[in-house]
Amino acid sequence: IYVAPGGTGAGTSWEDATDLATAFTTATAAGGGEIWLKEGWYVTTAVYAPCSDLTVRGGFVGDETMADAADPKAHPTVLSGENGSSYGWTVNGTMPKKTDANYAPIWTDGKFNVARADDVIATYRVPYLTMDAGRTQVIVSSAAVTGLKLVGLTFTLVKTGPAIQLPAGSELEIDSCRFLACGVGSGGVNNGALKSAGTVTVRNSEFIGCGSPLCLTGTDATKVNRIIGCRFEDNTGASSSWSGGAITITGAQPAELSGCTFLRNTGISQG
Repeated sequence: IYVAPGGTGAGTSWEDATDLATAFTTATAAGGGEIWLKEGWYVTTAVYAPCSDLTVRGGFVGDETMADAADPKAHPTVLSGENGSSYGWTVNGTMPKKTDANYAPIWTDGKFNVARADDVIATYRVPYLTMDAGRTQVIVSSAAVTGLKLVGLTFTLVKTGPAIQLPAGSELEIDSCRFLACGVGSGGVNNGALKSAGTVTVRNSEFIGCGSPLCLTGTDATKVNRIIGCRFEDNTGASSSWSGGAITITGAQPAELSGCTFLRNTGISQG
């Protein structure tokens, strides 16, 4: 199923590309398959419900015929809670005004601005999104889904909960994705990137500038969550009394981490 920014077709080809909502509906009716997203910025005004045996891929120019021809680094596919032009970082839970010397926008001219903790005297920074409605989650299922894969996608500026949320019994693979400035700012967090009560394998992905980005709540001790070759940078638990700066694990399901990098993550209450 082919998707492009502004697509209005049925999704049967790049020339007939459709929109995100139609693509997920079509995939569910077909019992799975693949959704290919052309490069560009997608403002997500709705929550998309995945089905089992579904792969969602980004990084396409819009003429490819093979999945391995996608190049997410050269052709980013951004799923965003808004257009990214005007929202900044909080500093210690307080939103700087645009006239303040330490004001730092999250996105500038389509480029992500990493507001590092050492830019100013600050304990932590998180995205300022609390004053705006419509910063929806992106991929959420109330029923367990298996065989779900997300490849080469960028999630950003998601406010009202984690960008991706799945219940117990789910199985999710994430590969080469980026989670940038996801999560509530100004004194609170909402597990900004991924919250799963099922089993996840996350490979070669980045979590940067998020509020409590990765929350694993599974209780099935026979299953293992795997985080492989990922980068956690400038994330924070903000003022939450329980959230870790990079990864929060509750319940009985173990996690295996290998080849990961952690830089300037701050837990505040539970570092």
